[in-house]
Amino acid sequence: MFAFLSRLPLRVILIVPFVLQLFLAVGVTGYLTFTTSRDAVDDMAVQLQHEITERIREYLSSFLASPHRSNQLLLKTIQRENIDVTQINKVAPAVLTSLETFDSISGIGFGNQTLGEYVGYGYLLENGYKHLYGDVSNAETKNIFVHSRLDEALKPIEELGKTPGYDPRKRGWYQQALRDRKAIWTDIQPIPGKTDDNRLGILTGLALFDAQQQITGAAVSLLSLRNISQFLESLKVSRTGRVFVIEHSGLLVGSSDGRSPFIAHGTKSEDVVRIAAINSESQLIRAAAQHLHERFGNLNKVDKQQQLDFDFGNQRQYLQVTPLRDGKGIDWLIGVVIPQSEFMGSIEQNMQTTLILSLIALLLAVGVGIVTASWISAPILHLNSAAKMLAQGKWDSADISETQRQDEVGQLAQSFTSMAKQLQQTFAELTASQTALQEINANLEDEVAKRTHELATEKEAAEGANRAKSVFLATMSHELRTPLNGILGYAQILARPKDLTQKQQEGVQIIQSSGEYLLTLINDILDVSRIEAGKVELQPSDFHFGAFIEMITNLFEMRAKQKNIAFIYEPVTPLPIAVRIDEKRLRQVLINLLGNAVKFTLSGGVSLRVSYEQGIASFIVEDTGVGIAEEDIERIFLPFQQVGDHKQRAEGTGLGLAITKRLIEMMGGQLSVTSQLGHGSCFKITIELPAVDTPVQAKVENNQPIITGYSGKRLKIMVIDDKWENRSVLSNLLSPLGFEITEACNGAEALELLAQNVPDLVLTDLVMPVLDGFEFTRKVRNETEHQHLPIIAVSASVFDLHQQDSIDAGCNAFLAKPIQADTLLQSLQNFLKFTWVYAAKDFVQAPLASGADHDALLQGDALPSSQELHTLYNMAEAGDIAEIRKRIDGLQKVQPQIAAFADRIRSLASSFDEEGLCDFIKNQLSDSE
Repeated sequence: MFAFLSRLPLRVILIVPFVLQLFLAVGVTGYLTFTTSRDAVDDMAVQLQHEITERIREYLSSFLASPHRSNQLLLKTIQRENIDVTQINKVAPAVLTSLETFDSISGIGFGNQTLGEYVGYGYLLENGYKHLYGDVSNAETKNIFVHSRLDEALKPIEELGKTPGYDPRKRGWYQQALRDRKAIWTDIQPIPGKTDDNRLGILTGLALFDAQQQITGAAVSLLSLRNISQFLESLKVSRTGRVFVIEHSGLLVGSSDGRSPFIAHGTKSEDVVRIAAINSESQLIRAAAQHLHERFGNLNKVDKQQQLDFDFGNQRQYLQVTPLRDGKGIDWLIGVVIPQSEFMGSIEQNMQTTLILSLIALLLAVGVGIVTASWISAPILHLNSAAKMLAQGKWDSADISETQRQDEVGQLAQSFTSMAKQLQQTFAELTASQTALQEINANLEDEVAKRTHELATEKEAAEGANRAKSVFLATMSHELRTPLNGILGYAQILARPKDLTQKQQEGVQIIQSSGEYLLTLINDILDVSRIEAGKVELQPSDFHFGAFIEMITNLFEMRAKQKNIAFIYEPVTPLPIAVRIDEKRLRQVLINLLGNAVKFTLSGGVSLRVSYEQGIASFIVEDTGVGIAEEDIERIFLPFQQVGDHKQRAEGTGLGLAITKRLIEMMGGQLSVTSQLGHGSCFKITIELPAVDTPVQAKVENNQPIITGYSGKRLKIMVIDDKWENRSVLSNLLSPLGFEITEACNGAEALELLAQNVPDLVLTDLVMPVLDGFEFTRKVRNETEHQHLPIIAVSASVFDLHQQDSIDAGCNAFLAKPIQADTLLQSLQNFLKFTWVYAAKDFVQAPLASGADHDALLQGDALPSSQELHTLYNMAEAGDIAEIRKRIDGLQKVQPQIAAFADRIRSLASSFDEEGLCDFIKNQLSDSE
């Protein structure tokens, strides 16, 4: 097949394959580079569009919330100050206060139901300046709507227009507020006025009802859509990219091209004509709208985010369209269109440069190959001639001295004559050995390269998975701790008043215990992640062992009593007074094991036996619970695993035993388990527990009276957090104690407030839009006058790296969300150096009644029939909490005398205590029968 190659010159054979290989390598590399770059550009464009869309959604959500909040503020002010709305002039100050509170709204007003009068205030934007205007329609104006410009004293200085016979009760916003009894947007409508940059707006009304649910009036807020276009115009999309917001009808709400979404032929409302996106002056927006109509026909079909592309101007365009709905009538579409050329221009230029350089390299390689081939082949050809003479037996005629070379080839030629007789045999053996060795080397190199590539790929995949898991856990921990901060924060605030009823205290306790249970689950998942990543470090300390055991036994004696089972603690041998180990982790291990024992024991009891001998401690936890099948014993130590009958499984993630086993192994101990299904289980911990001679005092519970304030001057605290509920928790916790609270929703707003009024201490979140807590702290520390201002980071990011980053940025301390009130108050006292003022010593907050107390209260009280009790018991066994609540409400309406029984059922149902419900109803059945 390759016989023709033997006829080719040596120079050709050396040069041509080299050039072909180089040309192929350059071509394939260039092609792969181009396609990879194009795919990367597509991904980058999609990510950019997602980021822009998300920013627009966040802005619009905040922007559209302001009118509803202003209406609510106005109505709450009227109700709180008991303003007589039939006298419309008395409502005016509250209207003006609501307007000044929310900068983003353009106007707010109120109309009463009795007389049909109206009063309102707003802003007109002319030549870049905001002017206050007032609207009034009452008996003094003879029901004529007067629209006037006002001076600083709120006196009319210019009449802008009049509308005879104005009655707010006949307006669409008023009728809609009365009909829907909630905040609903009106359609986008023109705003009459002299300026052309503020001519589109949207209204929302909210009705005010008296105690008899009769309407007394309605508030209305006006939102100018001009701000939407300004925000879109401020976004840095790309050099020629565009962003727009449209209604499903196709009419423009705003765009980033700097053009108005309407055409004004005069100053009246009817003179304003809205522009459809398909008729926009921006060619790119017009083309994008045309593509949407061609693709979907009716834009109402766009009910989820769409990633599209189309051709315009001989270029490919990326288009992303996303629905925006707020549940109050807003149903818009957000469009982001970016030309592909914005990203591909530099790539195509680089490809051209690469191609030119590759051609130059190819030509140089050909030239070098020719020279090299000639240099290599010349002495070989000369030696070939001598070899032919030797093959012919002309040994004396084989003269190679003419080569004139002193390199290896020349030396070979000089030695060739002396080796002539041995040439044939040596050459054959050498050729065979060399061929075999080359094959072995080639196979070995291929195998090594293949295995190396596989190991590198596996390592990269593992590292990527670990990074992704860490990012996911950090994000989920932050997102879950943020709402928990509000739940547990308000639970602590609500628990502080001394005048709570027993039922209110029970409700607060249920909220706090449920939130703490969810926090425990989050911490368990983070513990598993830290242990797997090798980031958990033990922190041994000296502590009082007797007090440690007493705290744990007291806790589980109470839990066992609540379940009507026994709890036995037995020190088998004398125990040391003080020991050295990681107290927190040892407590976590024992609480997990005892908690599981109590949880899965329905009758009988749980015991804890502790022995100590020669520095080795043994903890044996034994129960008479449901037990574990032999084939399931190994599975119980795996994360997220629960075994046994699903009807007998308790709540939880299945992480407790997995964490327990790994912590024991980290502390150098061993955990073993024996169990018999249906008869109970026995867990045994054997661990080295060094005794210490250093005197260690037992920790004593510090039952201090409730804090009511502090002595000294009134202190100012600034709270910075982008979440309103988080700011509310801190404000409602600290304000009653006498602190003056200033709030900011991000670092930029906080810097503005800091320039006006310097607080005594700052509490700041870390992750915020506009300017986060890290950058805010750095900016404050760079200013000489604020270098010693105490700043405490308050964040849901509880990873050690985030805490260290906050300290490195300049924060004085770090508090993790959910906030613990005692920890926060202690930190304030440490930095501000004041003295707390406590409630009277004889004040003791009434404890919540236990389950046993509730059961005792029912003795002698009326109960439902046995048939109803059986029905409720079956619902409790099935776990149908919602149906239980519904049925007990219905029973109490028919039988008011069972109020005590119904309250107990609701209490257990509120805490989702299915086991407690079954036991309680079962006891009542026994008593009734």
